[in-house]
Amino acid sequence: MRDTFSPSLSAELRRAAAEVPDQPFIRMAAGEWTYRQCDEESDRLAAGLHAQGVRPGDRVSLMLPNCVELALLWFALAKLGAVAAPLNTAFRGEVLRGAVNLVESRLAIVHASLHSAWAQVQPDLATVRQVFVLGEDALPEGCAPYALLRTLEPTADSLPRPKEALDALCLLLYTSGTTGRSKAAMIPHRFVLRQ
Repeated sequence: MRDTFSPSLSAELRRAAAEVPDQPFIRMAAGEWTYRQCDEESDRLAAGLHAQGVRPGDRVSLMLPNCVELALLWFALAKLGAVAAPLNTAFRGEVLRGAVNLVESRLAIVHASLHSAWAQVQPDLATVRQVFVLGEDALPEGCAPYALLRTLEPTADSLPRPKEALDALCLLLYTSGTTGRSKAAMIPHRFVLRQ
């Protein structure tokens, strides 16, 4: 095991993609993705998110089941210096509304199978400006297709590289809420890379 770490989650993925590009990184029932594939696809998503106005420090809610897109979006957001806020897919009503408003997400990516729960609280979400839907057959009104985030070719202009730091925030994980309303634990790159 290496003793040193890259300055961020995104830098660590880039390092691995350069050193062992064809080694499997993510294995799921739906397939297998190498370090290179994950690095390239997260670059593409980062460029798409940047085109939608996502900037360093922005929080993005992810209401997705266990899927490769969840991991790729997390890396894409890290590449922008933004923060992933994955939601418990069982959240509904006031719990869901409170969780999204708590972290002040500016954008959300929601799986089509979960959109009905999202739609019930969307009018009360104070800061969410855009919703992208993954796995859509018929796109819900007012939402954009997830595929739109994959249309840009990453370039120096479309994929800026913000200053990276181990102590920068990269993830907001909700607590279980067993003793009160769920809180969002603030997870920096350092914690993710060293666990």
